[in-house]
Amino acid sequence: MSAGRDGDLRGAETTDRTRLERRYELLLRSYPARYRAAHGAEIVGTLLEASESRRRLPAPREAFGLVRGGLAARARAAGDRPGPWWLDGLHLGVFLLALANLVSAVRGFNGIGDAWWLACSAGTAIALLRGRPLVAAPFAALLCYQVYRPYVRLPEVVNDLIPYSGPTYAITVQWQPSLPFWVLASGVAVLLLAAAASPGRLRPRSGWWLAPLVPALAYGAASDALLVDPAAATQVWVGITAAAVGALLLAGIRVAAATRDPRWALAAAVSVLPDQFAAFEHLPAPVLSGYLAALCGLVVMMAAAGAPGRVPGAGDAGRAW
Repeated sequence: MSAGRDGDLRGAETTDRTRLERRYELLLRSYPARYRAAHGAEIVGTLLEASESRRRLPAPREAFGLVRGGLAARARAAGDRPGPWWLDGLHLGVFLLALANLVSAVRGFNGIGDAWWLACSAGTAIALLRGRPLVAAPFAALLCYQVYRPYVRLPEVVNDLIPYSGPTYAITVQWQPSLPFWVLASGVAVLLLAAAASPGRLRPRSGWWLAPLVPALAYGAASDALLVDPAAATQVWVGITAAAVGALLLAGIRVAAATRDPRWALAAAVSVLPDQFAAFEHLPAPVLSGYLAALCGLVVMMAAAGAPGRVPGAGDAGRAW
């Protein structure tokens, strides 16, 4: 009986250790693939040796340390991407701007009438994610066309081919909401010229960058299920977005300081400032000015934190984030 009980205990301990190992390996997914291939087994082995018997979950401190270290490693790997730092920073910023528009399109989808706008938004974001500005360019142009459609003179046969979808703004009195689309189109044009001059400079990014779509879909589904007033739900979402933007900018300052890399500040300036200016244009002027001043201050701090140090862009660590 004793031998059988000891065998059961050893079997349970082995099972717990296997579960713990799998969970450590899952946390290590926060590190770049090359780093995991070179050091993953060693890290997991060290953590398992130091772990208590029968533990099934990593300690919170270990989990936080692994994720933080993985994100820092990915940030450093991004600094080793080939090509000029400003091009990669612009690429990231324009993609994030397109992603913000896609999140908005997903949240505002109300049926087949919005399908064209959603398709153009998704096409722009996914093409930029894959580093294909040539594919993104027509989608971005269609977004700008939809925004200013009443003011663009095209042959009727062309207008008939393009469905009405998405928002429309007056050029003179509603330029703030349309600002992100012009920044997006201009950024795609610069990326297209850079890619034409030197093919292969724009590398694809990980599909994990599309993760913000998940909370957007979940929040929209929850709002519909709870029959929340759409206007109130939008105001709450705007508040959540503002808090998330502030937190990300603060995190970006730490990343820029750790990597001494200015690309993060450029990406933040391109993506955050136009989008937030458009999202909060309905606020009273003093409140909007104060909010934008705070965002600009954080971006400037990020630029200052990333300014000194080596010139980034040398070497090749393969795909970044």
